[in-house]
Amino acid sequence: MNSLLRADTLSKTFRDRKVVKDVSLDIIQGNILAFLGPNGAGKSTVINMLTGQLTPSSGQIVWQGESYEALPERYRSLLGIMPQEVVLWESLTTEENLRLAATLHKMPQEKISSRIDDLIETLHLEKERKTLAGNLSGGYKRRLHLAVSIVHDPDIIFLDEPSPGIDPQSRRLMWDYIQSLRDQGKAILLTDHYLEEAEALADYVHILDDGQVIASGTVPELQHQFGEGDIIVIRLSDEATASEIQQMLADDYSQTQLVDCTVTIFTEQGGKEISQILQQCEPLRDKIEEISLKHPSLEDIFLLLTGREVRD
Repeated sequence: MNSLLRADTLSKTFRDRKVVKDVSLDIIQGNILAFLGPNGAGKSTVINMLTGQLTPSSGQIVWQGESYEALPERYRSLLGIMPQEVVLWESLTTEENLRLAATLHKMPQEKISSRIDDLIETLHLEKERKTLAGNLSGGYKRRLHLAVSIVHDPDIIFLDEPSPGIDPQSRRLMWDYIQSLRDQGKAILLTDHYLEEAEALADYVHILDDGQVIASGTVPELQHQFGEGDIIVIRLSDEATASEIQQMLADDYSQTQLVDCTVTIFTEQGGKEISQILQQCEPLRDKIEEISLKHPSLEDIFLLLTGREVRD
């Protein structure tokens, strides 16, 4: 696989605090890398170093095999960056936004119109071509935001939570288009607070916590490594009882996680162990609101490893 951009043991220190600790990752041609972690884990700092907005304290940025202490300015225009916050010229129409973005990226004039037409058609923006960006619905704004971010046809694309708060139809369209970009050979780094979305799109996953990568692999590899078997989820009426039940089960089940009023237990044979767990919890059984059995998702593995919701 062809690595277009690589972080090689990147670290970043602000004053006396090391916020990124020896992070290594590859952004690979024709591949979607999900870069996940709770708020404050260091994701934005890593991305800012990879995109040339910050200089690493140590480590190397590797661009197509060439190593640099920081990403050279000349390469920044070759990246497509879609930040989480929508950035559009609201007093311009959909088409005018795309034309201005293409001009700012110094695209050849003879290529701009056909590129705009292609993006408008593919992202189903035709009926909003002449609509002011400020008057677009949330879903159309997100589609236009993506189009503006990649109008110059970059090989490497950074997508920071691309589809929050939009309708299911627009989200599915965004998913399909992001996958089509991957199929065209684009190298994509995706950060996402919707772990279902990351699980559906990602070819490979890095989970970051406290500034360092704590797990890496494909979703099936992570499920095998950290969540092989089943998950028993116990929802309690209050946090104190949930904590008490987690402690009660800790000796028999080493892989447990407590988040708010919910205890999650990773087991090899969940179906056979529910009755045993209920027996152990008998003194507090009236506080159990729900108990369920399921196969581990990426979100379950994330909670197991970080102990936190992705938005904490």
